[in-house]
Amino acid sequence: MIQRILASFAVLLFASLTFGQDVYWSDIEQGEIRRKSLAGSKVQFLVGSPRPTGFVIDKKRNAIYWLDATLKQLRRASLKGTQIAVLLDKGIEAPRGLALDSTGMATGRVPKLYWLDESGSANRCSLDGSQHEVIIKGMRAPRHLALDVNGGKMYWTHDRETSIWRANLDGSVRELLVDRPVKEARGLSLDLTRRLIFWTDTEPYRIMQANLDGSNVSAVISEGVDDPRGIAVDPSAVKLYWASGGRNSILRANLNGSNFQPLVEKLPQPEGIAITRGDLPPPKNKLRIVVDVDGSDRLLINAKGAFWKHRHWSWPNHVSLNGVSWRPHKKNSIMHKDKTRFLPEGVNFAKARMKLHEGRDTAVLERIQNAMIIHFADTPNGRDTYDMTIEF
Repeated sequence: MIQRILASFAVLLFASLTFGQDVYWSDIEQGEIRRKSLAGSKVQFLVGSPRPTGFVIDKKRNAIYWLDATLKQLRRASLKGTQIAVLLDKGIEAPRGLALDSTGMATGRVPKLYWLDESGSANRCSLDGSQHEVIIKGMRAPRHLALDVNGGKMYWTHDRETSIWRANLDGSVRELLVDRPVKEARGLSLDLTRRLIFWTDTEPYRIMQANLDGSNVSAVISEGVDDPRGIAVDPSAVKLYWASGGRNSILRANLNGSNFQPLVEKLPQPEGIAITRGDLPPPKNKLRIVVDVDGSDRLLINAKGAFWKHRHWSWPNHVSLNGVSWRPHKKNSIMHKDKTRFLPEGVNFAKARMKLHEGRDTAVLERIQNAMIIHFADTPNGRDTYDMTIEF
């Protein structure tokens, strides 16, 4: 009976933390793109395409964009799989690695799609397929692409050169970031909160990471990944997602490689992957906090917002408060405003109860008048993820 109750609680907790969040993947054997809600079990067919070699989700415009290597086309559909349209069918030879700049920050506020072509180029166009331009020529089999729009950079992998590169979003100032120990990068994703590159590698199969400048290359997961392909990062949830050709599955783990688990199994040939987060209001009676801690610090939360009280050792790089991102080492407070409100009005802090899901040492909740303080007693030994839920 106790085990049954705990299992039910775990399911409810997982649903509350992932409601409104979906995982999408392409299957090159079946010629289709599918999705699944992380809070449910149903797999949904989205669109069919002979050989989808890159796709991106645009929730703001309720659209999916994808490349097809057989049709040599760039296509778009609604997130219901309807209103399918061909955006571009010229100047495409062997398309790969689609990415979206939804703000157009680097192009006069005109949103752009970026992609690679294994024939040797990097390209971009407007969201309707117009204004196609080649921004880099003479590349050697580029395969996978990721954008740092705020940083003005594009990152990509070279298949034949087994390397990771970056350049400005207009294609200028090309830099080689990682050469060895890359064997063959099969997927690429950025964690811009922690300033990290993640990629999947072969021979041996593993998931790798490095700083955005290519330094500090290390293996995150080196066992059990079994032919990893596309990879996606969810910085707010501190999670990695990837497609496994060997396991025919979509898998997930923490950013440090722990809590390795399958999400979707028995897939024919999963390749690309994307994660979207739900645009939900703050829960009425729960606060989920995810933070990387190294040392003993305090987090004060009241009706005005959150305040980080740094004591010693390292500041956290990132805090997620009900999905709202905050970087205390840049600004030690985050106030409740429209886009940064992580708790609704009228929370009764006197009823606060905390459950710690993850963390190497201890975190203790103290209730004070109209506020609460979380005390982190962490051993200074490099940052570790603390994941907790507070109910009111």
